[in-house]
Amino acid sequence: GLGPRLNLILANGSDKAGDGNKDARKNLNDHGIATIDRMLKSKGLGHNKFVVVSEGGEPKMVWTGSTNWSTTGLCTQVNNGLLIEDAAVAQHYHKHW
Repeated sequence: GLGPRLNLILANGSDKAGDGNKDARKNLNDHGIATIDRMLKSKGLGHNKFVVVSEGGEPKMVWTGSTNWSTTGLCTQVNNGLLIEDAAVAQHYHKHW
């Protein structure tokens, strides 16, 4: 339902053989969700995860935390999330993005 309103940076995951998110990236792109590829060359992971929620083009809130947005991340890992309902903080995250 988000389609063209979603701006998503998607990393290559922890697959040492290549792109562990290749299938997910194709699925998203095939359904009209453009992704910006963050292809990490090191063995490390891209751990800075956040969502900026905007209304009328203006950042209103941000959701951040350690949650990995994969099936295993959402269903089998212990993670945390924090919703910050502050436009100034949301603007800071939006600028970082």
